[in-house]
Amino acid sequence: MVSLLKPLMDKHPDFGTVFAYVRPLWYDDLSSIEEELRNREEEDRRIREKALEGDIIKDNEVPPRRVLDLYSYRVVPWWVAAMLIGLPRAVSHAWMDKKDRESVWTRINGKQWPVFLPLGIDSRLLRNEWLNEGCQYVWVDVFCLRQEGGLREDLRVEEWKLDVPMIGFVYGEPARLVWNAGPIICYLSGLGRPLSSNVDMTSDRSWFRRAWTLQETSTDCVIAGLTDEETTEQLESLRADIQNAVPPLAGLSVFTTIPSSLVMRVLSDMKKRVSSYSIDRIAGLAYIFQGTQVPAYYKSQTEEEAWLKLWRASSLECRAQIFFFFPQPGRGEQKWCPTWEQVLSEELPVVECDPTEKWYGHLYYEKEGPGRPFAWTGHCIKDGYVCGLAKEDPSVRVRSGELRITDGSGTTHTFRITANHQYPIPEDSYELWGTSGTGSTFTSFREPRALLKYWVLGHRQGTKFEKFSIFQINEEDERQRLIKSGLAQGPNAKGEPRLRIDLC
Repeated sequence: MVSLLKPLMDKHPDFGTVFAYVRPLWYDDLSSIEEELRNREEEDRRIREKALEGDIIKDNEVPPRRVLDLYSYRVVPWWVAAMLIGLPRAVSHAWMDKKDRESVWTRINGKQWPVFLPLGIDSRLLRNEWLNEGCQYVWVDVFCLRQEGGLREDLRVEEWKLDVPMIGFVYGEPARLVWNAGPIICYLSGLGRPLSSNVDMTSDRSWFRRAWTLQETSTDCVIAGLTDEETTEQLESLRADIQNAVPPLAGLSVFTTIPSSLVMRVLSDMKKRVSSYSIDRIAGLAYIFQGTQVPAYYKSQTEEEAWLKLWRASSLECRAQIFFFFPQPGRGEQKWCPTWEQVLSEELPVVECDPTEKWYGHLYYEKEGPGRPFAWTGHCIKDGYVCGLAKEDPSVRVRSGELRITDGSGTTHTFRITANHQYPIPEDSYELWGTSGTGSTFTSFREPRALLKYWVLGHRQGTKFEKFSIFQINEEDERQRLIKSGLAQGPNAKGEPRLRIDLC
């Protein structure tokens, strides 16, 4: 036995770590342990190297680099425990203020970096609480994510490029269901601290106000740190607060339909949150707005750089939502979407949609394309006159106007339109682009309630379209009249969009 374990003991003098490495393979052929671990490590290395390409993570389902083994109480690479767990139980918490926490150097993580714990918290009690929850392995950032102030700062910077964006995968509800990871363990008063009966939701250190905890919002969670003081009513109220924080986040994945209100709801919530680093509020959106790729994390980049990279990697539907729902042209490099400064400074419109409404807008990003790479495919009205929306009217939340279109015979058709914002739209002729209702990659049906409902107006700049503002045709009978008139050019007989425009 000693001879079999000696290579591990030479590499890891700490017996707890050796036990953590051997435990998942204990019932296999012990003579092959060294080879099996070597093969797993090599495969994990290939996965991580392949996932990161430049400043983009091409695989949005990369498992966490490390997990905390509660039986040995040691942090080990994910590949050591992968055969037993798939994904670990995720622990969600908000960091305490510097004056209310301490840095602990511990054998739990091999003393590779300081573990930041709230003052007075014994890590052994954390272990007991998680074991009592039935956990074998957990993921919690202070233990499993390399922290600043450790032995290898150069390694931390490299690891964070991949590891920080992939935190969202650990907490994502679909992934946890598929991997049978169990509900999130949530500390509302600080890691390991007893739950306060009066959780301050307005504090900058509140779980409800931190940027990173937005992606940890889930319909299922276990509230940790319970004492004998909490009543059933208080616990149910706290669970409701968590689950209702941003309802559209429930159950999101690239295989589910993205609610029409998602982007504006999430941005409205995130702009009120706080973070240690300025770009974290943007980085915390990456997994929520995901396409099949996620931007790598660079703490040194500017907010606007991070914001543009976010939209390059986001899903087609999320790009379409910011295109159709933000009422002003962008003030930066891209006109089709706002700058991050605009999101923070401008009042975002309230998007009210039928909860069952599903529409699919395809706003493409072509990395290899010439010029500006963003393009929209959908319905188009080449020349429409918009009136009635030139002035602000603070007395109403939704303004009313008209869209007038003249057909080939000289007949003018008038349609009632609305604007859920106060941005003035001068009376003029515009080129108009609308939602097509075309099916996504995973569905083939059409949703009539979204067809021609949302519109962007603007003007041509050469071969590109420059957005000016937005409006809606909310009344179903008005949309049906527009559809039957044939004035809006759209998909061909097979339902395939044949109109496409590059965006400024």
